[in-house]
Amino acid sequence: MTKIWVLVADSSRAKLLGAKSPIGALQELESFDHPAARQHVQDLTTDLPGRTFDSAGQGRHAMEPKTDPKQHEALNFAKFLSERLATASADNTFERLVLVAAPAFLGL
Repeated sequence: MTKIWVLVADSSRAKLLGAKSPIGALQELESFDHPAARQHVQDLTTDLPGRTFDSAGQGRHAMEPKTDPKQHEALNFAKFLSERLATASADNTFERLVLVAAPAFLGL
C-alpha cells in the first residue's frame, strides 16, 4: 500500500503521486484530465442568453449566467477529484494526503 498520496492539480489537469514513506520516491499512480476547463468560454455556452418574462406585463429580458462557465468547469473537476479522494480515504487506501494546487483551485 502507498502510504502517502500527493495530488498536484489545477483547474484542468491533475496527477496523483504516491510514496511508501516521507523520504520515498514519488511514483505516478493516476492522471486526470478535464479538457472542458481549457475550452474557450464561447465553446462552453450557447449562442444566446436565456430569457425571462417580466413579473407584470409582456416584457422579456435576456439573462446572464450566474457563474462564469470556466469557473463552473473548474468546480466540476474539483468535485470529481474530491469524490475520488473521499472514496480512497474511506477505503483506507492512503494514510496521508498532500494537496498541491493554486489558491484559487484549493478554494473551490
